[in-house]
Amino acid sequence: MKIINYSDIPWSFNKRENVNIGWSELFEFKGFDLAHSKIEPNQALRMHYHERKNEGDEVFFFFKGGHIKVKTDKEEKEINSEKPFYTSFVNKEPHEVTNLSGEELEFLLIYSPPFDPAEVKPGEGVCARG
Repeated sequence: MKIINYSDIPWSFNKRENVNIGWSELFEFKGFDLAHSKIEPNQALRMHYHERKNEGDEVFFFFKGGHIKVKTDKEEKEINSEKPFYTSFVNKEPHEVTNLSGEELEFLLIYSPPFDPAEVKPGEGVCARG
């Protein structure tokens, strides 16, 4: 069993993507990784995509709900929920998440297979889906 205290998570601000990331080696599991993330009020996780190994996925879990706008290269949706919800993005799918609320937005990122920092690529329209 692993128990990870919130206060023990080291945080850093990723300027390129405009998001705070809480990452710990304790979040590394066999076959997948987790990152705890935060987007400030009225800010956006900037458009980017991942070149994932083995055509892997990236899943966002908004455990407190949230009011967000999600934009991909194909569509844009607004979600406003007080209940937990998930979003997922496939390999090479550009995505951007905007926090439309006046409160900090917290969520988990789930990467399968495990995350590799070199997989993150900037920008909209830079790639086509695999």
